[in-house]
Amino acid sequence: MLTPSDECSAPWKFNCYNENAMNPGLAEVRAAKEKAEVLFGDLPEFCGLGITRIDNELAVKLNVSELPNIDLPTHVDGIRVKVEVVGEIVAG
Repeated sequence: MLTPSDECSAPWKFNCYNENAMNPGLAEVRAAKEKAEVLFGDLPEFCGLGITRIDNELAVKLNVSELPNIDLPTHVDGIRVKVEVVGEIVAG
């Protein structure tokens, strides 16, 4: 669980967390996002990747046009993955 850092000051205290808490840090999530690009980038349904939160924990967000007909992993290198169907993305 993320814990507020004593070094953070209001009103942004809710966005500041102790890096010693038992949650992945931004560097770990970015590394998992890079690996996810390799794992998922060739899927026809792949639209992109991002970083999000699941239960207040940093996670990789996988955007797809529709759910693929394969089982997607729920974690990449121990980092949770959230799959979101965003529909087909086209240039405007």
